[in-house]
Amino acid sequence: GCGCFACRKHSRAYIHHLVNTHEILGDVLLHIHNQHHYAQFFQAIRQSIAAGTFDAYAANFHARRRHAPPQRAGGEAAGGG
Repeated sequence: GCGCFACRKHSRAYIHHLVNTHEILGDVLLHIHNQHHYAQFFQAIRQSIAAGTFDAYAANFHARRRHAPPQRAGGEAAGGG
């Protein structure tokens, strides 16, 4: 799973409840989660640039996205029940 503060300290069900009941904490936790993923993404880009492997990184990134099933809002693959 995700290693961000929100996911380590709170269940997906609890975060889902917070968002659906319009509690501000739900938005805060989603923001923390998203910022964590952006920080990891851009760190990987910076590392690939420094290593001179950005073109390969970008090609791999696009290949993984091309074959990934569409995602629902909760992170589940669409069409899965």
